[in-house]
Amino acid sequence: VLPRTAGAVGVAARVNTPKPVGTEIEFAANGVGEGEVTFVWDFGDGTKSEESPSGTTTHVYENPGHYPVIVVARDATGSR
Repeated sequence: VLPRTAGAVGVAARVNTPKPVGTEIEFAANGVGEGEVTFVWDFGDGTKSEESPSGTTTHVYENPGHYPVIVVARDATGSR
C-alpha cells in the first residue's frame, strides 16, 4: 500500500537501467487515489504520453543522453 495524504495521489515508479539508443524502454508506475487514477508521462526529450489509466508505457529515445522522466498521476478528484 502506498502512503497517501488528503488531496494527493501516492505514486511508486520503477527505475530503469541504461539501454541502447533505439531500444524500446518500458516505464511503470502504480498510483493510489480516489476512484480511477490516470497517468501522463513526460519522457524528458520533448515527448509526452497521452493520459491513460494504465501505469505502464513504452518509449524509444532517438539520441543518447540522460533524460529526466516525470510521471503525473491524477485521481478522479483531480488530485496529483
